[in-house]
Amino acid sequence: MICVLDGAQIVGGVWKFRTTSKRSTIALKSGLIYIQSLTHGQLAGIPLILYLRPEMANVKGKQTKVYIAHIGFKGSVSDLQNTAIDVMKVTS
Repeated sequence: MICVLDGAQIVGGVWKFRTTSKRSTIALKSGLIYIQSLTHGQLAGIPLILYLRPEMANVKGKQTKVYIAHIGFKGSVSDLQNTAIDVMKVTS
């Protein structure tokens, strides 16, 4: 996956997101699939945000706060769909 980081001071830099969290992996994949379903397959060119959400998890028998990575779109479903339409117009 290729992405552009908004506000990055380097063009063409490479960043790697690493996690051992199965919950983060599932949340990221689910978020992308959901967004893709709302935009009729369009993901490229849509400004998405990566954020951490605190959740409680059972770690070694003890309730602990963990941070799960999520991906989303800042706006409503309608805003997302209109953005996807605009992106498709520009790329076609």
